[in-house]
Amino acid sequence: MEAKKRKKSLSFEVAMEKLDTIVKTLENGNIPLEKLVATYQEGLKYQKICQEHLDRAAFTLETLKTEGLNTDDTPSA
Repeated sequence: MEAKKRKKSLSFEVAMEKLDTIVKTLENGNIPLEKLVATYQEGLKYQKICQEHLDRAAFTLETLKTEGLNTDDTPSA
């Protein structure tokens, strides 16, 4: 449970770096099948973390954009 909680709290950049390392390992192809499957599974976890970060960022940007369109204030130059 502790490892799952730790992965959830990873920053986007750290999760992406770990995912990149996993992709390079898998692309190398010099890995036993069982290890390959386990590594791929780990990569899916990091991919999910990255996607969650991206989804939250997109939601935040869309909210800011919508809020900006709904105000009468114009930015000062």
